[in-house]
Amino acid sequence: MEIPVIHVTGMDGVAVEPWAFRRDTKKRATMSAEELDRFRRRYDIVDQVKPIPGETVFKKVSPSAFWGTPLVGHLNFLGVDTIITCGESTSGCVRASVVDGTTNRLRMVVAEECVFDRHEACHAINLFDMNQKYADVLPLDDIVKYLDAWRAEKAGQVGYANNSIEYLKDLGIGEEYKGLR
Repeated sequence: MEIPVIHVTGMDGVAVEPWAFRRDTKKRATMSAEELDRFRRRYDIVDQVKPIPGETVFKKVSPSAFWGTPLVGHLNFLGVDTIITCGESTSGCVRASVVDGTTNRLRMVVAEECVFDRHEACHAINLFDMNQKYADVLPLDDIVKYLDAWRAEKAGQVGYANNSIEYLKDLGIGEEYKGLR
């Protein structure tokens, strides 16, 4: 069983103003040619994580990956109940998506090394707050170990790796285990 990978990025130029249109108009007037080029490509998915064949890409018109997209329906169709979140910015789109995912009763996990923000302080504060309220913020190594255990369990392999729930308990992941951290 493969784990679905879903990319969500912004959408412009479709007769819907972007969520920051009130703020961006004045900025664009003073941008250099290089800055304008980057601005035009702001929703491009970087090569390091660009979609590969079989991965879904949704376009959004708000900070949340859920608002105005078919993401919930797609996740329900796939039987997904847990999302591992990566992206930018921690205090904006990542947080909005994590809160909306939680609101939709999904288990949200944030890969600590796979999100970033413009400033270290807002990044750290938002990671702390999301971990307290909405998600399990975990080191990437722990997430990879869990996924390895999950895959082994699905493949019917024996040993410690065949019980991903026990592994979760050892990591202290999930609402019932948050007090053990």
